[in-house]
Amino acid sequence: MPRLLGLLLSFLVILPAVAAEPMPAPFVRLKTSAGLVDKGGKITIRPGERLSLEAKVYGGRRAWCMEPEKYANVGKNTVIETKGEDGLSFTTGPGFRGTWKLQSETAAWYGQLGDALKADAGKNTATLTGPKNPGNYVLSVKATSNWHYDRLSQGNHVQQTEKHEAEATFTVVVEAVAGSWFSSANVVATGQPDDDLRFRLQNVQALYDSVSQQLLDKKWSLARQGLESLKATLGNITSRLDQLKREKPGYACEITFLGLPSDKVMQRLQALQKMTEQWKAMNLIASENAQKINQLLLNKQTVFSNNILKSVFKNYLDWGSGIPGPNDLFGAVPANLQALVIPSNILDWYTNAQDDASILKNQAQTIQQLSKLREFYLSRLKAFNQENQAIHDEIKAHAPARDLEAQGKAALSGTGFASWRPKG
Repeated sequence: MPRLLGLLLSFLVILPAVAAEPMPAPFVRLKTSAGLVDKGGKITIRPGERLSLEAKVYGGRRAWCMEPEKYANVGKNTVIETKGEDGLSFTTGPGFRGTWKLQSETAAWYGQLGDALKADAGKNTATLTGPKNPGNYVLSVKATSNWHYDRLSQGNHVQQTEKHEAEATFTVVVEAVAGSWFSSANVVATGQPDDDLRFRLQNVQALYDSVSQQLLDKKWSLARQGLESLKATLGNITSRLDQLKREKPGYACEITFLGLPSDKVMQRLQALQKMTEQWKAMNLIASENAQKINQLLLNKQTVFSNNILKSVFKNYLDWGSGIPGPNDLFGAVPANLQALVIPSNILDWYTNAQDDASILKNQAQTIQQLSKLREFYLSRLKAFNQENQAIHDEIKAHAPARDLEAQGKAALSGTGFASWRPKG
């Protein structure tokens, strides 16, 4: 009996280490600029309003990577290194390391929206423009995520791929603002309709769009002309409203402007400013890591370990995860992002050494790889001034945008006949 009791207690002790809930079935969740929407949910939008959509497959492997303590068989020797929506890496003792990574995610969009939905080819994103007719519209999405698994154990390298698919249907609810007779991405008019005003408000929206692109393209002269045209159109609207009030006693119309033509270029400037701070951090990391490697190579008695490797790799790898890209900048990035990546042969050696500490016993190879890493950091330091200058030059080149933003805000918020509020 004591032996049986001991076996039972042992079983109960190890059970949590091997038991795990089954991965939930894949399902689609939409990320929108207005929030998250689950299967069967509603997306509310105004006629003419624009909304960014991103379809992602949750559950399945993504759930496993996000909550390994719940869905993975996590034993006492398992160390979760990283986890999140796009992957997970773990070790289970010397010589074994596994990494799941999201390779790609795509979506197919269909339903009743027609040209109101513009999908981005080969991606999982789309732009929805609210149809002009209020009502409910069906939006169906089929999303696909592709995952890749790398397992390294005692010199063996095993790879595996997985595909997860899910479909979902949503309801797009197009709701006009109460009493509205005109609605677009940046303009709403309520009260008594007027065809002449409608035409002029359409011109206002067209000028919003054209000036926005001109500012991103740094076509300052054209943007200034566009803002002058906007002012003139606003003046014409004032005249038309005055005329309507004279001709139709009691005539009432309320117009609201949302956001500014400069919103995107100002977001670009914010991202560029963030890059300047990140480049300062990179310069410091590269300098400190190069010095650490120098000290390691000069000390012939150094016993290399995984922790030593991490001290000259991990901080740089962590830094690289937050660099703004084209989507953050609404256009070109003023730096060669590929040059920021540690060469693959060095990174592969580092990854293998994390999985198999015996690799570090090859002193000559370790010294060779660390020497290459030092050269990479030195190249980063050498390129820093030019890259940093390019980022600052881009910020400087966008300086006229700030004045133009102020002009646009003054024109749209000071009409006397309309209200204005930031778009968000």
